[in-house]
Amino acid sequence: MRWVVFFFFLFSLGTTAQERPIFERFDEGLAAEYKQKYRELEKSSASEMEVLEQKIKLSTAYKEYDDLMDALEDKLAITETAELRYYLGGINGIKALSVYRLFALPYVRSMLYNFKQAIALDPTYTPALEAYIESLCLVPSIIGGDVEKAIQLSDKLMQLNKVEGYFSKGFISKSLGEEAAAVSAYSQGFIALEALDFCQSDQEAFFKDKSLNFSFKIAEASTRFGIYPQLGLCAIDYFIAHKSDAYNIPFEWAYFRKAQLHLLLNDKIAAEGAIENALAIQPNFDKAQALKQAL
Repeated sequence: MRWVVFFFFLFSLGTTAQERPIFERFDEGLAAEYKQKYRELEKSSASEMEVLEQKIKLSTAYKEYDDLMDALEDKLAITETAELRYYLGGINGIKALSVYRLFALPYVRSMLYNFKQAIALDPTYTPALEAYIESLCLVPSIIGGDVEKAIQLSDKLMQLNKVEGYFSKGFISKSLGEEAAAVSAYSQGFIALEALDFCQSDQEAFFKDKSLNFSFKIAEASTRFGIYPQLGLCAIDYFIAHKSDAYNIPFEWAYFRKAQLHLLLNDKIAAEGAIENALAIQPNFDKAQALKQAL
């Protein structure tokens, strides 16, 4: 099973100018439904591992992160893999963003620990490298952040995959406020994508060994810096076409990014259609409403 690196899990105590990450939260209106399904699983006669797998799927789908962490911990006690450590690290990052800052520190430390353990288990597992690099950039040094280590790891990531390597270097530069260096690094990543004939290639094969959100990340960089919008559009179309319960990005954001990319390509009609899709999912999405008014 391939899990998502929630790149929006990254934590900041207000020491950087980064935008606050976006992620889906548990819908309290579905609490009774979720609890009923969870109770049914606990009564199941299936094997312990099968029940754990079902608990992970259920809590992932409903974004019940406390139960998800418990299930992942239980599964790790049975079998430890880089993928599980990486996923648990991401969920701890989301929890860090979900609670008051006073209570966030244990989750931040657990996030860093699990990413580090994932890399120790498999030094070639690029989603964990990507996640750890970004975490080291955004977490204050007093609680484990380390930009120098992030740079060293990005060099290793570059050796494994140039696209992910350049994107990690772009992220590091962005986190340091080095705009020109960030644009240069991300541009190199997009050039590497072009060399792969990304829009016409087997994208499923390309994304197979990457974090589930990497396609969104490509589109995010394209809109953030206004570069290579056609590549960004191909990436966000892939993200939309492969919607999964494992996503923790509010799905209206995918269509919002798609609208921005269409505008960069001077296609106002397509942008309007994407905005309508975003608002159909979340009518109160203020950024989409504002863009619709601007159009």
